Amino acid sequence: MHYQDYDKRKKNKDLEFNWKVEGRDMFTGVMYRHYNAPPGFNFDRRGVDSPMIRNPQSPEYNIPERVEDFASYMEEQASHYRSGNIMLTMGGDFCYQNARKYFKNLDNTDGVY
Repeated sequence: MHYQDYDKRKKNKDLEFNWKVEGRDMFTGVMYRHYNAPPGFNFDRRGVDSPMIRNPQSPEYNIPERVEDFASYMEEQASHYRSGNIMLTMGGDFCYQNARKYFKNLDNTDGVY
C-alpha cells in the first residue's frame, strides 16, 4: 500500500475495510507497523532494546515502565482501527534467531498485564 494511502487510512480509522473482489466484499485490514514488534520490544540478538527485568530486587527492575510503554503502544495502535480489535505483531524477518532470549523476555510479562 502506498504510504499516502496508508497515512490517510490511519488518520481516518480506515485500516480495516471492505475490499471488493469479483463483486463480493471481503473484510480485510492493514497491519499497523508491518509485522514488526512494537518499538522497544525487539529482543532478538540484533535488537538493542532493553530486556524485561522482573526481579524487583534488581537495580535494573523495569517491569512497571515497560508494561506502561507496551500498553500505551497498544492503545495508540487501537486508536486507528474502528473495531477496537488489533493484531499485535511481535517480530519481523529473522527476529527469532535467538528465540530463547526473545521468549524469555516475553515470558517476563506473564501475569503483569
